[in-house]
Amino acid sequence: PDFGLHSACPTAMPPNVPAYHAVGVGDVETRGAASLEVDTVDEIDANTTPHTILNHDALPSSERAVRFCTLTILTGCIITAALRFMPPYRHSAAECPTLLWADEFDATDLDLTKWSYIDGDGCDVGLCGWGNNELEIYSEDNLVIRNGTLSIEARVDNKGSSSTSETLKYTSAKISTLGKADFRTIGRRFEARIKLPRGQGIWPAFWMLPSKNKFGTWPKSGEIDIMENIGKEGPNTIHGTIHYGEFWPKDQYAEQGIRLDDEEYGDLSATYHTYAVEVDVGVIRWYVDNILYSTKTRHDIMPYRWPFHEEFYFILNLAVGGNWPGFPDSSTTFPQEMSVDYVRVYSGRLLGVEGRAVVESNTSGELYKVVDGRSPGATASAFIWTVPDGATIEKGQGTGEIEVSFSEKGGIIYVERANIDETSTCNVYKAGIRVNVFANDDRFDFDCECSEECTAYVLNRVAGVDYTCGERIKWLIDHGDAESDACKQISVEEFNGRCGACNPERCRS
Repeated sequence: PDFGLHSACPTAMPPNVPAYHAVGVGDVETRGAASLEVDTVDEIDANTTPHTILNHDALPSSERAVRFCTLTILTGCIITAALRFMPPYRHSAAECPTLLWADEFDATDLDLTKWSYIDGDGCDVGLCGWGNNELEIYSEDNLVIRNGTLSIEARVDNKGSSSTSETLKYTSAKISTLGKADFRTIGRRFEARIKLPRGQGIWPAFWMLPSKNKFGTWPKSGEIDIMENIGKEGPNTIHGTIHYGEFWPKDQYAEQGIRLDDEEYGDLSATYHTYAVEVDVGVIRWYVDNILYSTKTRHDIMPYRWPFHEEFYFILNLAVGGNWPGFPDSSTTFPQEMSVDYVRVYSGRLLGVEGRAVVESNTSGELYKVVDGRSPGATASAFIWTVPDGATIEKGQGTGEIEVSFSEKGGIIYVERANIDETSTCNVYKAGIRVNVFANDDRFDFDCECSEECTAYVLNRVAGVDYTCGERIKWLIDHGDAESDACKQISVEEFNGRCGACNPERCRS
């Protein structure tokens, strides 16, 4: 049943629908009582009185058009079935995305009604080096707003620190919206336009943490990294990540990056680019310049809880050094600057492209379609498509949906509006999706105890920026690891959520 979408709903559910504890997510409002926030079916009392199941508080109350049905909860199985089949949130085809919150940094000082400074080196909260062996001390002096831009500057500075480390000689700045701008995530797009710094050991980040830690402290209540760059990879490689799972050292993460071509996009440390995530029920999508390059779903992180439907807040910071980026060396120049043109929150989706992000070589009939805040799946003659070298548009050019055949090479599929409406507030006219193409051959002589179909899916998934899970396993085996140890390492310890294990849910095409 499409709860939240149809005005007519069944009054009962089939009693033989199997329970599935890791799925239902939403807001359950008890009639005549306070609302109850529910993340998993485990938290629902099967003996409660009838509840009204809403559409996940996806819009502010002033915008919400709630359609619902009443379900009498007879058993945990019934409520499980009801929540299990709830579809992703869908926005009105007639509306443009709504700007809900923004900071354009047009004032002369940081707006302290929206942001708070985070100072120090983390030692005062028991996280010296911020838990990552970072070298910087955060200070308000390292942030300035000028000409409509927020700039965070990392400098060599010997202010000292409460840490005993003699190497901690850098200052920078870090700000957050905690308690001043906290956002429910479903149906929202979180975006910033940023010019990156560059250099070995430099680590800029635009990210989000939960406002209330409903499920426990980090990482149980989640972390959403919208954009991170580590200087040793150069400024044109960026990463999007979620953190979840159990307490350290059993914490989990799912990450994927993209390397943008210098000739096409220029130097990301010399020009501004947009970095965004869109969150819907059970899914998060990552974008750079409106190119979809990573998608993570609830299935990707099973059996762990999906904690990303609660309130989250923004963090902007520029770190120096750390376990992931390494540390500055003789090639690193200071000062380094991270510049932010704006931070925005939208209700609804901007122009986008949907379709498979990983396809087999020499495949035909792959479907890609426009997703538009005004006209999802539009088929009018209003769109111009381009595909990577070696790929061909079989049919649909000029419409909102195309079929593509691929050869041996992947790349970015773009769509652009042919008819631009200058009066429209939907002012995004170009979007794309990064597609990786793999050759499903017999180049791997191991299967990680997967079925044949699942082996192909798991081993050919993109693990890092430009290598697959199978290539990473092969590298470990070639360097002395047993096959079972290498498979376990990449499926559980390194790339859980992307390479996955041989769970059939992860092996769906």
